[in-house]
Amino acid sequence: MAKNSHRSCPVCGGGKAETLHRQEFYLPEGHPLAEGYNVVACEGCGFVFADTVVDQAAYDLFYAKRSKYEDARTSTGSGMSDWDARRLNDTANAIAQQASGQQARILDIGCANGGLLAAFKSKGFSDLTGVDPSPACAAATRELHKIEAVAASLYSLPALGLFDVITLSHVLEHLEDLQGAAQNFARLLRPGGMVYVEVPDAGRYTDFLIAPFQDFNTEHINHFSHRSLRQLLAKVGLVPFIEEKKTIESAKDVPYPALFGFYRHGKATAETGRDEEFVDLMRVYIEKSRQMLTKMNDKIKAALGKSRSLIVWGTGQLTSKLLAETSLAQADIVSFIDSNPIHHGELWMGKPVVSPQSLKDSSAPILIATTIHQSDIVNSIQKMGLKNDLILLR
Repeated sequence: MAKNSHRSCPVCGGGKAETLHRQEFYLPEGHPLAEGYNVVACEGCGFVFADTVVDQAAYDLFYAKRSKYEDARTSTGSGMSDWDARRLNDTANAIAQQASGQQARILDIGCANGGLLAAFKSKGFSDLTGVDPSPACAAATRELHKIEAVAASLYSLPALGLFDVITLSHVLEHLEDLQGAAQNFARLLRPGGMVYVEVPDAGRYTDFLIAPFQDFNTEHINHFSHRSLRQLLAKVGLVPFIEEKKTIESAKDVPYPALFGFYRHGKATAETGRDEEFVDLMRVYIEKSRQMLTKMNDKIKAALGKSRSLIVWGTGQLTSKLLAETSLAQADIVSFIDSNPIHHGELWMGKPVVSPQSLKDSSAPILIATTIHQSDIVNSIQKMGLKNDLILLR
C-alpha cells in the first residue's frame, strides 16, 4: 500500500510510495548519514529509491569529508589497478567515438582521483576539467595527472563555462536531489553538446548478487533503469541518442551490472504509467538478499558458538548491515581492521579502526566482513603469516 514518503520521488516528484524493504545500518560515531531508511517504489512511475530523511547537504558533507575514493589504491575511479584502468579506458573510448573531436571541452563530474580524465588525456584530449566534492580527490587529479580539478558540490559549482561533453559515471545513484543535479549540469552543456551518464543497472542486481542488499547502502540511494533515466533527464530537455547496458568490474574479477546513455538537447516523448516490471525485479532482489543474509547469520552464530571474541576485517557496507541485523552485534569484537586509511581512527562500537599490521598480537578468529574483497584479504593474511582461524561469508 502506498503511503506519503519523506522524500518526493526524485524522478517524477510524486509524494506517495510503496515500501519494499527496511534497511538498517550500524554507523561509526560522527557519521553524517542515516542509520536506516525504507526502500520504496514510487506509486506514480515505479522508480525505486531510499526514502531517507537526510538532505543533500549531509551527503555533500559525507563525500567531502569521508569519501572512500580518496585512497587511490583501494577505490575505483583512479585507474591505479589494471582492472579499473581497463574499465576507464573502455568508457573513454566509447565517449571519444561520439565526441566532436580531440578539441572537445570535457567536464567529468564526480571525477574521484581523475582516472577517467587521465584516460581522455592519453587519447589526445587536452581541454579537461574535473569536479569532485572531496578536496583530496581534486588535489590528486591535479597532482597525479596534471589535469585541472576543483573541489565542489554539484549544487555549488564555481563559474566553469560551457562544455561539449559532460560525464557522470556512477554519480547519480549517490545524490539526494536528482532534479536539482540535472538542472545544474544541463545548463553547463553547449548547444550540440552531449552528456554521458552511467549508473548501476538495478534491473540486473539479482544476476550479480554477491552480498545481501549490497546496493541498498548509505551511498546508493537511487536505483535506475533506462526508463527512469530518460524520465529524469527529459525534465531538463535532454533526450537519449544511445542507450546500452554493460558489465564492469567493481573489484578484481567481480562483475557488476551497469547501464549508460548519451543525451543531448531535444524534445522528449512523455512516458506515463508505473514500471511494474522493474518493481517486480527489485522484489526478487530483496528476497534473494534476505536469503543470503540469513545464511551469513547462520555462519556467524556457528562461529560465536566456538568463540565469542572476533576480529572484524572490513568496515564497509556489509559490516554496517551485519552489526545492525545479525548476531554479530552480540560478539565480543576485539578490533576492527581496514586497509583503507580513510577509515583509520573511526570509532566502531567504541573501538578505533586500525590497519592490518595491528593484527600481529591477536589470536582471535578473523571474520572477513566483505565478500567483494574476500580473496584479497585471505591472501594478505597468508602473506602476513597469521595463524588466526578465518570466518568466510562468501
